[in-house]
Amino acid sequence: MLTNHLFLTGRHLPFLGTSDAGGGGGGEPEDPVDPAILASLNANGQEALRRLAAQRDAERTKNSTMQSELDSLKQWKADQETAAQTARDQAARDQGKFEELAQDLTVERDALKVEVESLKGTISSLKSTINTLVEAEWKELPDEVKDLYIGDPDDPVVKLKFIPKGKAHAAKIAGTTNADGTARLPKPDGATNVLPTREQVLEEMRRNAGLAPRG
Repeated sequence: MLTNHLFLTGRHLPFLGTSDAGGGGGGEPEDPVDPAILASLNANGQEALRRLAAQRDAERTKNSTMQSELDSLKQWKADQETAAQTARDQAARDQGKFEELAQDLTVERDALKVEVESLKGTISSLKSTINTLVEAEWKELPDEVKDLYIGDPDDPVVKLKFIPKGKAHAAKIAGTTNADGTARLPKPDGATNVLPTREQVLEEMRRNAGLAPRG
């Protein structure tokens, strides 16, 4: 009877040390068992009282541990939510940077397209100008000189490179220069100046150009 009574009312009895009002919380009572009360009890009563006090302390320890675990769980949950929000914020910033970069690349691509089209127009104009110049120079060359050209007939750049040689060949054929390319000097009085014939000059040019002699 005493054990049951103490178990049921121990949290309200001064000899169980209820000085930590509010129940549970981790602090040990200042006087767990009142010595005067304990001394007034027989051995069984004292043992029952001690067990009740130990039971109460065990419950307090258990409650304190559970509260600590609950606090840790709450902190872990809060940390997880903070980390998740941080990740969402960073993802949003990264998405914004990606969209900004994509927009910049689109603008740059469009600008390059405009530049390429402009360059195409410039190149086309230059090609037309070069073709016109080459054709005009080409028409001035004698047919015999044109026969010495072994490059691509449709490549104006190659033709343009050949034209200076073609003019030199034309000058040799016309007799304004010697066969070796030097300017022909006037003959002094009474001197003889034997020069190669037109045919000889042409044959020499054909050999230099890697062409077969005329049949």
